[in-house]
Amino acid sequence: MATEEEKITPIVTPQATDNKEIEAAHEKRNTPVTGIKFQQKGSPADSQKSYLAVIILVSVLKIFDVRGGKLIKDIFLNVSEENPEKEISSEFLVLDACFSEDGTKFGVILDNKILRIFNTADWTVIFERALVKRATAIAFTHNGADICIADKFGDAYRFPILGGELETEPIVGHVSVLTDLALSPDDKYFLTADRDEKVRVSCYPNGYNIHTFCLGHREFVSSLCLPFVDEAVLISGGGDSYLVVSNYLSGKHLQKVDLLSPLQLEQSTPRITVSSITSACASNEANIWVAVLVENIPKVLLFKAHATKLEFHQSLELKASPYCLGFESSGSLYIADNVGTDASIVHFTFDEEKGTFEQDSSSDSLVNLVASSQTPAPKNLKISPRGDLRKLRPGAPGSHRLGPNVDEGSGDEELELSKKAKVE
Repeated sequence: MATEEEKITPIVTPQATDNKEIEAAHEKRNTPVTGIKFQQKGSPADSQKSYLAVIILVSVLKIFDVRGGKLIKDIFLNVSEENPEKEISSEFLVLDACFSEDGTKFGVILDNKILRIFNTADWTVIFERALVKRATAIAFTHNGADICIADKFGDAYRFPILGGELETEPIVGHVSVLTDLALSPDDKYFLTADRDEKVRVSCYPNGYNIHTFCLGHREFVSSLCLPFVDEAVLISGGGDSYLVVSNYLSGKHLQKVDLLSPLQLEQSTPRITVSSITSACASNEANIWVAVLVENIPKVLLFKAHATKLEFHQSLELKASPYCLGFESSGSLYIADNVGTDASIVHFTFDEEKGTFEQDSSSDSLVNLVASSQTPAPKNLKISPRGDLRKLRPGAPGSHRLGPNVDEGSGDEELELSKKAKVE
């Protein structure tokens, strides 16, 4: 395990023995996959495939037609009227992105404090707004009326996107970094995770009415997952060596799920970090699968979610530490591993006979499309999944920051301004 003093390993690590070989490898490498998002539009009766997939390569959105097996377009987020040149830019790195539930809108938040919302019919920008502070998470309400944003200074707010101009409306405020957010399926409750080991459940949109807290963590909370539509189950993970399953309506602790055993790590292993928790319905709709990524571990842990507990099912072994994943609407799983110098994803499908997820050995169209749609990477590009989450640990250098490992600025000026504002 890496210590806190060790630097984050770049997504692409060239296998070279001297400086010239390293420089040559950097010149040849392509931009890695840093996000996988599927449009969950249409019923299984219409198709067993999602219509659209967005593969994020740092600051480029690659829009794929999964059913048709073709690349629709590339969107370079740095391009504007003032800057027409297409290029990979760390300044425009996508920090988080999501589809609206009906699939008609796609929102992104960028490292340069920009919010953009696209119309997925033609991928035109229907709204762009400069944010006051760097955002950490984004989500549409299930009814599609609002888009909600959490930032690294503890504030969460919403933009109403139906019926006119978007105006910022505050929801909740924490005293520490917000790391993730989620909304209940009925949009009545707003869940926020922070660096101070807790999950707050507030009423939505009147977040000043705190409904309850979900406790059980001893370290920061980095990821939230609500796997059920009809059950008030929350799965949370962070800087602990376990997941916590809670009822987010009552705040009741339901289960503590050890991660060290399925990862085959010693109980004395210090400070592993959950980078993401993602859920999806399997193709037979009898089980809800939950996939867990742990930072700098070349595995994906798969659990079966039940109404009151998680059951460990399988560990997927990978060639490199994964950086993101996505469940497609039929239940298959795509994982970005970025092995070698190219952007790459691997595809796993559920084998009914074996009862396990197995890597798809056939020629999957999305895997092939990503492999054939490479974008050259700029030199010295280094990115860690969801930023360096270890900085969230109390006392860690730069611990007030949550963002990619490409911004070398300290952010101290912005932090001091925030402190002064709160004092005033």
